[in-house]
Amino acid sequence: MSRYLLPRPGGVLTWLSVRPPSLERRLFEHLLGAPAAVELNVQALASALRHPVQAIARALFALNRQASIEVQDGAASLPAASPALRAGLRQGIAGLAQDLIDISGGCGEIMLASDDGFCIAQAGLSAQQAQALAAHLPWDDGSVMHFRMQLCFADRTLYFCASSRIDLKHPVMLRLGAHLVQGCHLPATGK
Repeated sequence: MSRYLLPRPGGVLTWLSVRPPSLERRLFEHLLGAPAAVELNVQALASALRHPVQAIARALFALNRQASIEVQDGAASLPAASPALRAGLRQGIAGLAQDLIDISGGCGEIMLASDDGFCIAQAGLSAQQAQALAAHLPWDDGSVMHFRMQLCFADRTLYFCASSRIDLKHPVMLRLGAHLVQGCHLPATGK
């Protein structure tokens, strides 16, 4: 029976906040961006990511040690974006508000903002409030949005912010991560 790799919600913010991108991050992005669970085949992963087998094995060990992946017997489905949502993501990161609502549990304020001061998606905030907060995020000392993580994509930084602590292990974190990886056109391969 084949074994398959599945990303875990806690790995989304752990690895998408790493700059410069590490092999572990590229491997995690590869798993997030896959349309289905990826078979545990170190040779195939090494070929897909263009890295030596030993480096892939070390990266898998690191992801497993950080509880960012799990290995399952038999294929399992991933929370993938629909074709309509993928098309919307290509137009600039769209459709993330529902992910934020699901993560926040419908209470509290949560938003995703770009490093140039624009609100990308929000929940629990009016559009005007969110845009005003987003404009100040790069210089905010944490007094406005108490929980803040930086997600690094190529030459961009996105701010994932909430007015209170959120559950980083919430299953929707996987969907949010997949949407971000797909929407930012992140390459899952290459050095």
